[in-house]
Amino acid sequence: MFEFIIGAVGILFSVFGYLIMVKKKTSLIHDYHLRGVKDIKNYCSFMGGCLFFLGIIFVGFSILGFTEILTFAQMQLSIFILCILDVVALFVIQKKFAGHIL
Repeated sequence: MFEFIIGAVGILFSVFGYLIMVKKKTSLIHDYHLRGVKDIKNYCSFMGGCLFFLGIIFVGFSILGFTEILTFAQMQLSIFILCILDVVALFVIQKKFAGHIL
């Protein structure tokens, strides 16, 4: 069951990441995150790239869970660590392009 949920979330993140990164759909990003951003094109590329990467990782873990290559505990720990790293990357991108984190 966990694999289905992670796979669905991964597909959702990948689609949102693609829409932000390639289609530049800034409507998927909160307005207050866009305040102060001068280079919207690069901002969307980096933010969308982080979401897309996270989605692909989730789908990959879902596949590894279905094939029982990873145990449930290994998958949880790996997802937790990668989520922390991705959130840090999102904060760095937000600080770089907008000058503020929140």
